[in-house]
Amino acid sequence: MYRKEIPGQIELELPFNIELNPDSKWVILSEQIPWERIENDYMKHFSSNEGQVAKSARLAFGALYIQATEGFTDEKTREHIQENPHMQYFCGFANYIAKPPFDASMMTHFRKRISAEMIRKITEEIFVEDAKKQMDAPDNEPNESVAETETAEKTAEETDIIRNMNNRGTLILDATCCPQDISYPTDIGLLNHSREICEQIIDILYKKTADKYDYKPRTYRKVARKDYLAYTKTRKHSEQSIRQHIRKQLNYTARDLRIIEDLVANGASLSALSKQLYKKLLLL
Repeated sequence: MYRKEIPGQIELELPFNIELNPDSKWVILSEQIPWERIENDYMKHFSSNEGQVAKSARLAFGALYIQATEGFTDEKTREHIQENPHMQYFCGFANYIAKPPFDASMMTHFRKRISAEMIRKITEEIFVEDAKKQMDAPDNEPNESVAETETAEKTAEETDIIRNMNNRGTLILDATCCPQDISYPTDIGLLNHSREICEQIIDILYKKTADKYDYKPRTYRKVARKDYLAYTKTRKHSEQSIRQHIRKQLNYTARDLRIIEDLVANGASLSALSKQLYKKLLLL
């Protein structure tokens, strides 16, 4: 369940037991981010009024924003928020706390409820507001103008970081695990895949020269597939069996390559192949 923050707590005049630097980036940003709008979107993810109370929207968004702009891991994000009072102020804490504000695993739940696109849009809004302030600033204050320009450049850099959050890929921490759609590249498997590519190329090229043949060249694809399946279904393979099946697949592939050469010699054009298939043919 989620408990909406009291409007007074959403305001950023929060009492701290220590003195904060008013020029801190996090103090300044806390006044620019639309916390109430973020909370309204955040509440939509909670439909039940039962169960444990969830972390506040400000803490969730603040942690994700800090991680995105600083490039921290989940654990480092938690540690920096724990140790930095300005970050705690940014995340909506009323008082500085020395203990961990949340478990690092909570970052996963935060990401499910607050998208990188939402963070990017809000960052761009802040950048636009800063740009407008620069345009309205008087020309007789060069030092302040330079400072504002540096702030705008920093904001633009942070926007680029957030924009690329969705392109970080997937990290597999357990080296003993691997995705099931990646097969181990055995000799038999590679040869069987090569044979199937050759057969696909033959099917395409034959359509261009069918009038020059009485019948389609035989590739024995069914027999080759049967031999390959018989090998893969056997749990243990002797050295002689491995050599025998490799020789068979090599012969099937070599036969298909000779058929492709014959089709080309009879007028079939390799331009009929896609760019990807043509590259694979050169490799084969």
